[in-house]
Amino acid sequence: MIKKIVVLTILVLTLSTLSYAQKSFGPEKGWLVIDGGKEPLVAAITNRFVTLAGGPEANIVLVTTAMHGSDKEEQVEIYKKWIGAKNITVLDTRDRAVANSEAFVEPLRKATGVWFTGGTPGYISDTYVDTLTQRELNALLARGRVIGGSSAGAFLLGAVAAVPFKRARSGAFAEVLKAFGFLPNIFILPHVLQMNWENRMTEYMSTHPGLLGIGVDAGAALVVHGNECEVIGDSKVLVPNGSGADGKGYEVLSAGARFDLAQAMKAAKVRQTAEQMAFQYFEQPSAVVGTAVDLTGTWTGKVTDIDPKHTAHVLTINLKADPSDWRMGSKVTGTVTGPPHGVEQPITNGRIEGHEVSWEVSAQGPDGGTVTFTYKGKISGNQMTGTMSSPSGNLSFTAARK
Repeated sequence: MIKKIVVLTILVLTLSTLSYAQKSFGPEKGWLVIDGGKEPLVAAITNRFVTLAGGPEANIVLVTTAMHGSDKEEQVEIYKKWIGAKNITVLDTRDRAVANSEAFVEPLRKATGVWFTGGTPGYISDTYVDTLTQRELNALLARGRVIGGSSAGAFLLGAVAAVPFKRARSGAFAEVLKAFGFLPNIFILPHVLQMNWENRMTEYMSTHPGLLGIGVDAGAALVVHGNECEVIGDSKVLVPNGSGADGKGYEVLSAGARFDLAQAMKAAKVRQTAEQMAFQYFEQPSAVVGTAVDLTGTWTGKVTDIDPKHTAHVLTINLKADPSDWRMGSKVTGTVTGPPHGVEQPITNGRIEGHEVSWEVSAQGPDGGTVTFTYKGKISGNQMTGTMSSPSGNLSFTAARK
């Protein structure tokens, strides 16, 4: 599977000494509630969103396009309960033609609040950015209303959605997507502490000097109106400031903290131009999103016993990656035939992040109970090496793709 990734190039037109105070980086009339991705949603966050939308009788639109899975209908009903408003309309499509239709956007024209759920950010970007739906979202903010987003939905509220691999502290990003641009010159990193993405803000800013990154951890949210920002919830928000009290280059803010976006841009030395920065987007083919390597296929090899005198166990692995679950790395499915019984067993909890893959296999133990074997490997081309944890210790394995 080949996925088109949108790559961001910043064209700095004319650098100037434009005063940061002359620009509003958030909605001048409306509000944003940027949620870090904790589920269930934190009551303090949903309460603020509903209050800004007009209270329990508000007209809320819940956009569930990012969700996926066979239990999506159940997920939607749970999400509606988390938000807690009486009048909730669900919008869901992955067809840009539908997103450009008058009938689809009609609920947005009556809405006082819109919330984008978590899931896969690419589904939101591919479906809604630069469509009639986005035009109505802009109109909603201009009416002084509120837009919120959690996890995938939070990524899309900024100027660009730079999505790292799970728990990858540095290196390539899983995908870079065009976002709604409700926060010009700003990108959002939800799950920032949960996924160990603290350094990704400053890392991306170093190569994109016209952008400010803001990290919102799971459990926290950032409420934005104009340049005014307030932290709410039960976790932290990270804001780069050029140095940081602890030398990390960012400040860690808790609930109740407030800051000014223009001052944050200035402190982080984000470049400004006399004209709004121009973003050029182009499409280039790349590997499956969320996966740096292709692991699909049949792999054969052996598991070396702890006792070198024992014969190595024959190993056959059938693997397939599903990139849809971006939040936890790409999901891996398949089967393994190997120790302890040489019987084909289904893989559970399979994930690939970059070149590293892991999965579990369960089998019946000597006492009749269930024993779990955890495999962790690294892929290089058509070769895989790694370890298999077992009740008797860690065993090494090697495999080659047929």
